[in-house]
Amino acid sequence: MMGAAGSGQLYTVRWLLQKGASVNARDARGGTAMMYACKRGKRAVVKELLDAGGDVNIRDTAGDTCLVHAVKEGNDLALGRSLRLEDAVLELEDAKTLPLWAAGEGRLDVIQWIRAEGFAELGYRDRGGNTALIMAAAAGRVKMTTWLKEQGVYQFNVENNMGFTPLMAAALNGRHAMTTWLLEQGAEIDAINKFKHTAATIAATEGFLRVCKVLVDHGAHVEQRDVDMAAAKNHTAVVQFLRGKLATA
Repeated sequence: MMGAAGSGQLYTVRWLLQKGASVNARDARGGTAMMYACKRGKRAVVKELLDAGGDVNIRDTAGDTCLVHAVKEGNDLALGRSLRLEDAVLELEDAKTLPLWAAGEGRLDVIQWIRAEGFAELGYRDRGGNTALIMAAAAGRVKMTTWLKEQGVYQFNVENNMGFTPLMAAALNGRHAMTTWLLEQGAEIDAINKFKHTAATIAATEGFLRVCKVLVDHGAHVEQRDVDMAAAKNHTAVVQFLRGKLATA
């Protein structure tokens, strides 16, 4: 039934329920048919399962509910709102999960909804220690980071569990505009993570020339190691650029 629910096969789901299928049966990951329907935004199937006694507040092994799946995988905030009307809980753990995802996706509407539900905190961390600012930086969401700053989020040098800062997250993903924005906010340019890498080392290793140029233009310290790591990945343009900077240092 989970497959039918996820693909929106309403009449198949209805037939299976009539034949005695358990509406709250769970798979190996704790998922239910309703969760699968929520992940795909299949509202008619969700309603059918709710009418059949489906439990909207079951959590899968990752700790997520139907509401979380509807908003994240289903990309359907309206469905999430409707589930709240069906007594779907929105607990602190959900209020941590959803804003971080939304920050990375640029979904300000989701964050504003979570805040309207009574969870105003914007500094929550996930299990990896990531914050909304780190997630937005990694995705290059300058509008989102600007909004977060306007709300009083100044965690420009906060580190996740691996010591990655927002600047490092931006460098890792080649976000040159975000790199510039973070540096303008005072992000520490030569901070070192738990792998002893700076943002410049990360950008060089990944071959992001434009990010390397932004960092160097803002005073990033370049080491021979950065050149060597870029060379190991055959990032020729980065190697040439960084060698030139070492020669003039």
